[in-house]
Amino acid sequence: MKKINFLFLFILNCSHIHAEAPVLVQAPTVPAGNVQCEVPKVLPQITTPHQQVKKASNAIELIPHRAEYSVKHIKTEGGNVTDVRGRLTVQLMDTGDGWTFEQRSELLVYYATGVSQQYITSIASFESKDGGRYHFTVRTLRNGAEEGIMKGEGYISPKSPGRVIYKEPIPKELTLPVGCLFPLQHLKQSLEAANAGETVFSNRIVFDGSSDTTEPVDVNVVINSIKNPKLVINDPRLLSIDKLWSLQMAIFARGNNNPDPDYEITQDVLPSGIITAMTMGYGEAGFSVKLVLEKVDIFPTSAEKTPPQPTTN
Repeated sequence: MKKINFLFLFILNCSHIHAEAPVLVQAPTVPAGNVQCEVPKVLPQITTPHQQVKKASNAIELIPHRAEYSVKHIKTEGGNVTDVRGRLTVQLMDTGDGWTFEQRSELLVYYATGVSQQYITSIASFESKDGGRYHFTVRTLRNGAEEGIMKGEGYISPKSPGRVIYKEPIPKELTLPVGCLFPLQHLKQSLEAANAGETVFSNRIVFDGSSDTTEPVDVNVVINSIKNPKLVINDPRLLSIDKLWSLQMAIFARGNNNPDPDYEITQDVLPSGIITAMTMGYGEAGFSVKLVLEKVDIFPTSAEKTPPQPTTN
């Protein structure tokens, strides 16, 4: 089975977690924000608050935010991982014509052999709001030593194949199938399907740049509505008419005929795009983890930051 990672707004890079742990190396802390993604210099297409009122009331609008999560081990099946602890921080910012996304995850994995390993993944990306452009940088460290970096840019058009230009680790180009989606566009469309009462959002091809195979992945989503969600967070912008959906995602490497997915992810997501909890199962490493939202800060959208221009007669 091919080893793949998956971003989907979150990536806990476990492709380098082996069944048998090597000797422990002391892991220094890596400063936050060490990965940056250059935002393409284009003229922003800003939607003013007046224009927003004209949009359908049930439209999905992602909210710029910074969220902090705790990561805990929940079970091990067939592997020798005994415990997993860590933290994950994500930040989504509105640039007008697109979104910048930054993430940092730190995992400390304990093995039955008595040793432990530290895994750090830093991500920075830009995705245009029309879903057509995507720039990404993904860096992985194990015990303080860099294990890999992936950097590139992708372009998608609705009715023709897209393309990805990798700059690191090896310069190359690959073709994306017609209908392929970048991660934020997939999240938005999944939430739109949930908001429309759909129970599945399946057979989608997604590219996020995090896969070791450098290829897109196949994704099937089962949607369940969570009734009367109970959240500690009481910001009215986070919860819209008590809507909270559970998105159960099965991720397959392309060309994999095995009925069992490479990864399984369940996300509890608000209409704002903020994920309140998530579980992830890593088949090859034989363990699952749970993420719980502990803190979230809301930022203004580009429209809120830019006052409407006065009209002239």
